[in-house]
Amino acid sequence: MSPWKQLTPSIYHRLAFGSAYGLTDVGLVRQSNEDNFLIDPVLRLVAVADGMGGHDGGEIAACMALETLRDALAAVDPKKSSPGDAADPDATWQDEHMPAIVAVHEAVDAANARVYGANVRDGLGDGGGMGTTLTGFWQSLPEGPLVIFHVGDSRLYRYRDGELAVLTRDQTMYQQAL
Repeated sequence: MSPWKQLTPSIYHRLAFGSAYGLTDVGLVRQSNEDNFLIDPVLRLVAVADGMGGHDGGEIAACMALETLRDALAAVDPKKSSPGDAADPDATWQDEHMPAIVAVHEAVDAANARVYGANVRDGLGDGGGMGTTLTGFWQSLPEGPLVIFHVGDSRLYRYRDGELAVLTRDQTMYQQAL
């Protein structure tokens, strides 16, 4: 198992839409840190991944998911996915920000495929291998909206005007039962 590495330094990062700060700690119970975060001001990407405790390689899955997400979104050319360039005339719904939404969906899917593929290679494709949550937001174009993505139970909050509001819903068996 490779040693844990923090992807982004714990400093305040100025982004066009605000500031971001990340900090992670092993805590008092666990022997290793399985959490990681990525703040990329140039890419306008903020994401957190919480490697699943108790699964082999949670810290590897978290790092792998974040790196894959970053690389996939960095490869997106916002000029080529601008509104109207590849609009589907048969689509029932058109939105100028749909290319960014599709790019995020594909990037999260690529992260999942990479982690799952590593589990399959290790003979753990049945759910017993490494895993991670993945939550964050991306702004594809300056002045554009933030596209939120969320898998698992790492919540995304918005702090505005002195109030904290949860923007995601946990994807757990408990939440489904509610």
